[in-house]
Amino acid sequence: MMSDQFFSQPYLMAAAAAGSLLVALFVALRGWRKQRLLQQRVAACEQALAQVQQAIQSSATIFAATESRLNAACEQMDRLSMRQGAIDATGHKAAFQQAIALMRRGASAEELVSVCGVSQGEARLIQTMYGAPAQSDAGARAN
Repeated sequence: MMSDQFFSQPYLMAAAAAGSLLVALFVALRGWRKQRLLQQRVAACEQALAQVQQAIQSSATIFAATESRLNAACEQMDRLSMRQGAIDATGHKAAFQQAIALMRRGASAEELVSVCGVSQGEARLIQTMYGAPAQSDAGARAN
């Protein structure tokens, strides 16, 4: 009977309400801590994302500058290649003119190859076009 009176008293109700309030406060505090932790993680992720975006922007800027320099280098290389081709053509022309002059003076095809730097086939062609009638080189030198 005493126990019935104990549970029916108002301070027991107050203790139960206080206990419930403590549990609710604990749960709320725990949820608030988790929320703060998540907010800190989100802030850290946002900061890391901003750094990555800045690095990507810097890389894009560097890439654009590198692409521009590469295009300029390619254009310059094309110009130099065309100039080299013109120089080579002029050099070959001079070699052929020298080979023709030597052939007209009676040089052999082998001499054209060694002196002018023309190929064996080119030397024979020059010999056919500008040299003496088809004779062996030894016979041509003997005359």
